[in-house]
Amino acid sequence: MVETILTAFASFFLNPIVYIGFITLFIIAHWRVKQERSSFHTRVYARRADFLLSTIPSIVTGVLVSIVTIAAGVVLPTDILVAITLATLLLLLTGQMHWLTPTYVFFLVALYLVVFPQFIEFTFLEIGEQPYLYAAIMFSVAVLLFSQGILVKKDGRKLISPQLKKGKRGRFIGVHKINRLWIVPVVFFIPESAFVLSWPWPTFSIGSELIQPVLFPILLGFKQQSHNHLETRFYHYTRVYLLLAGIAAVSTMILLYFPNEWLFVSILGFIALLHAISQMTIRNKEKKDTVFFTEEEESCRVVGVLPNSPADKMKILLGEQISKVNGQTVHDEMTLYQALQKNPVYCKIEVKDKNGEKRFVQGPLYSGEHYQLGVLLVRKQEKLSNSII
Repeated sequence: MVETILTAFASFFLNPIVYIGFITLFIIAHWRVKQERSSFHTRVYARRADFLLSTIPSIVTGVLVSIVTIAAGVVLPTDILVAITLATLLLLLTGQMHWLTPTYVFFLVALYLVVFPQFIEFTFLEIGEQPYLYAAIMFSVAVLLFSQGILVKKDGRKLISPQLKKGKRGRFIGVHKINRLWIVPVVFFIPESAFVLSWPWPTFSIGSELIQPVLFPILLGFKQQSHNHLETRFYHYTRVYLLLAGIAAVSTMILLYFPNEWLFVSILGFIALLHAISQMTIRNKEKKDTVFFTEEEESCRVVGVLPNSPADKMKILLGEQISKVNGQTVHDEMTLYQALQKNPVYCKIEVKDKNGEKRFVQGPLYSGEHYQLGVLLVRKQEKLSNSII
């Protein structure tokens, strides 16, 4: 048992896509911090947050998905795993994390499996010997889509990056950006004759077939930008993933009884097209929505809150407005700072939530803490002010 686990882990870390995924995470973190500093002269989360906040959800998701794939006995030839790796690398080169989804990855795999051999005289895979391959791939798509939907819903919002950009009228508006990548380790089975290695590799039998377990990295991504209510976007995207997962699950049953190659490609093409249309619909709706994070005449709109800052401890939330501090009306960074100087050790703040309802929060201020509470605001002047911290 221990030998099986260690061998599976070895197969995971021997895959170059793991290290390319780590490099991609570093690039994502670097650009996030750079854009946050450009907007506010400070960063919200350190670069390591992109690694740390993705690790546990990726492992937990991998364990749960692996339980399903092991129970179902999903066997994928090594050529398919190589095709998944190449398709993932191709999509990574675009720099668009929202393309890293099973719908697009496995559609490219289907093209390699069925369409390319029609024009290229060689293929590495003999389909006739594996009647359940199409169903196994479609089942994997269904499980991974469901997992991606849960990841987006439960973990996607943990690294919301507040930033500023110029609006249509030349003024600054606040936007929230999410650029996430999860490296999910999933157990698949491969045919026993796939590898000829110098060390013993554990094997199992399904009927008369001998199979070997491998721990394979699946890269799942999510990217979204919103100048309005980002929370609703999570609901929309989760609903899309679950809908597509349901279609893939039903298609698995169809392909079990009708393992036709062109039916297989058509179904994956339909799922990929439906996913693309859904993404474009959500983005077009976002463009038409009213900009929420804008300059306010009689208050300060909160675009972001620094972790563990006084504002965070006082439960000031994204999108809320700070209208008064220590009894003084505030409308930008300067008036906020001046109001805080009235009582530099304790402050009382009037806050309006997204529905316009007022509430009061208060708390002590200590030496060395953020001198503007740790709130990130839509600035009015062209020139960057001093750092929020």
